[in-house]
Amino acid sequence: MPYDQVNILESIRDYLLQNQDRFMTIAEATNTEHDTANIRGYQDDTYIYLHASTFALSHGKATSDTAVTYLQDANYLHAGGERNSQQYRLPKINGKRSRAYRIHKSLLEFAGKQQVAAETSAQNVVQMPRDTDRADQIK
Repeated sequence: MPYDQVNILESIRDYLLQNQDRFMTIAEATNTEHDTANIRGYQDDTYIYLHASTFALSHGKATSDTAVTYLQDANYLHAGGERNSQQYRLPKINGKRSRAYRIHKSLLEFAGKQQVAAETSAQNVVQMPRDTDRADQIK
């Protein structure tokens, strides 16, 4: 995983963790009218949903397009099935159906540079071939 990608994923993860008390559940949001001034997004058991304006705050100086690409490449962003859109269409909240980036909650467990280093080390392990001729000679 490229260094830039790791940094952006860490930035988004940190933003989500710092603001997790500001994510309203989808079930709660669809059943009540509410003030969205203090809401950073929505969540359910599997995903966190961020509107584009909130998503733009989450990834530092990188562009949203770059952040979306990196999230997709790492399988953390799950689009909503609409053609030509990386966003998911939310159920009706406060009388309207808006779109949001749907980010898998497993990103909250992303260990960043440590995880990438461990994966790289595991890929670099070379398995020695077995010497089958020698086993036949031992008999």
